[in-house]
Amino acid sequence: MTGAYSQAIKASCQELLFCTGQTSRHPETGEILHKGDVEAQARQALENLKAIIEAAGGSLRDVARVGIYYRNKEDMNRVAKIRQEYFPEDPPASTGIQVDLVDDDLLIEIDAIVAL
Repeated sequence: MTGAYSQAIKASCQELLFCTGQTSRHPETGEILHKGDVEAQARQALENLKAIIEAAGGSLRDVARVGIYYRNKEDMNRVAKIRQEYFPEDPPASTGIQVDLVDDDLLIEIDAIVAL
């Protein structure tokens, strides 16, 4: 599948930020949001990731790599469209993997490596 990812990214930076996997959990309450809706969960996970990166002084343009963990591999194409919204130009390198996530209500988890 082709899409919103690059085969490789050369990052010139002084610092790397390793972001732990983000899900659709509300950042303050921990409540899982958007149960049953992988697209909404992907957007929430990316918004959570964006907030962490911005708090560290970066932006989504600084993301060198994302790992996307899917409960259902059938969701990959739907999430790819959302990923394009967040990474419209020079998207990061990306790996997608089907996994058994820690909570049955979670459909997706996204982590990142950011070159600041």
